[in-house]
Amino acid sequence: MGQVNLKQALSPRLYAAASKITETLENAGYEVFLIGGSVRDILLKRNLSDLDFTTNALPGDVRRLFPSHIPVGEKFGTILVLIDKIPFEVTTYRHETGYSDGRRPDHITFGTSLAEDVLRRDFTINGLAVRFPDGQVIDHVEGERDIAAKIIRCIGSAQERFQEDGLRPIRACRFAATLGFDFDSQIFPAILGSIAITAKIAPERFYDEWRKTLKIENRARFWELLIETGIYAHFFSKFSRIGENRVSCSAFLENINSFEIQTMGEYMFLLAVEERLHHSSLESFLSQCMVPYFRESRFPRKEEDLCKALLGSPFIELIQEKVNARRQWKTAISAVPRAQIESHRKMVIPYYGNLYHIHDQSFVEQLQHLIDDIFESQDPLYLSDLAVNGNDLKETLQINGPVVGELLQKLLLAVHENPTLNHHEGLLQLSKKLYSQMS
Repeated sequence: MGQVNLKQALSPRLYAAASKITETLENAGYEVFLIGGSVRDILLKRNLSDLDFTTNALPGDVRRLFPSHIPVGEKFGTILVLIDKIPFEVTTYRHETGYSDGRRPDHITFGTSLAEDVLRRDFTINGLAVRFPDGQVIDHVEGERDIAAKIIRCIGSAQERFQEDGLRPIRACRFAATLGFDFDSQIFPAILGSIAITAKIAPERFYDEWRKTLKIENRARFWELLIETGIYAHFFSKFSRIGENRVSCSAFLENINSFEIQTMGEYMFLLAVEERLHHSSLESFLSQCMVPYFRESRFPRKEEDLCKALLGSPFIELIQEKVNARRQWKTAISAVPRAQIESHRKMVIPYYGNLYHIHDQSFVEQLQHLIDDIFESQDPLYLSDLAVNGNDLKETLQINGPVVGELLQKLLLAVHENPTLNHHEGLLQLSKKLYSQMS
């Protein structure tokens, strides 16, 4: 068994907080270990997001010993302990039986040994424990060997583990992509044999696993495995081209690794756009495919709005028609919320530039330079950039209602054409002229 230097692996604040948990439990006569993904990541020298502990102390004992706590999953033996405002999951050893819903155990009994507890876990790489503070690794499942060999292997029978919880095959795909590991010989056939269980997983649980691949280096590997195992078809039936069409699949896999994706809205855009190209209109695509998926998966509204905006970007038509006129691009930019501009720029321009002008990359580069120049020049682009506002027009022209907005839009177009017009008196004079033409 190996050993890790916990002081070196953890930040001083995290180490101090973790020490308080272990000392408190051990001083009360209990045993406690670091467990699961945090141990895996320590051994792999990866960034830690959290630390989980397992103990023979019952949930009531944990609550009593740590006044600052949240009983997030007490019936499953888990108490969220807060130390220095850092949350730690502290879970009692347990044994699980029966998984009639393919999601949660029907019966839980609290155990007395670490060896018994690790047998209920999913993969050997997640079944490792570490003793605090000496860093001794406790390995009952040969997880260290599998980490060294870069293998994803289930604890016990892969078929049984996947029948217990349909989310585990999806997690296997995520771990393989995130860590750069391969499946052992049992995993792939076990996923195929338990696909009916996995298909029952709620879309929001799938989304949570998908979300965790946003920042990984090889996102394509996650999707390759989902497609190869048939998992993709069950969760993205309305986006079937990626799963069934080789060209669409190849384009998607290449794009999700090459594009600088920062948000789930951008991520979803690259998946959705391959299907969008084969619908007659954006409206029908949104109503038939996107909206139902967003509702089922409980996709965050902000990310949903961004994805929809990217699919309907005003940049698309200009790219398709190979427009490089500065004024027209200013107008298109002004139709996009400021907060979304960078997403439209880095997603829409390269995607549709390659789609429509694959043999003229100079045009795509020209557009990027043009937009760079537009922003660097600090030319007025939005209504809020104008030297006058609606109240100025109301007072000067004695007007109200929709005509105010119409005039502001006309002023903005004029300023897009000639930025030197953007001064208070000049715009008021121009507004009088434009209003007289409208009357």
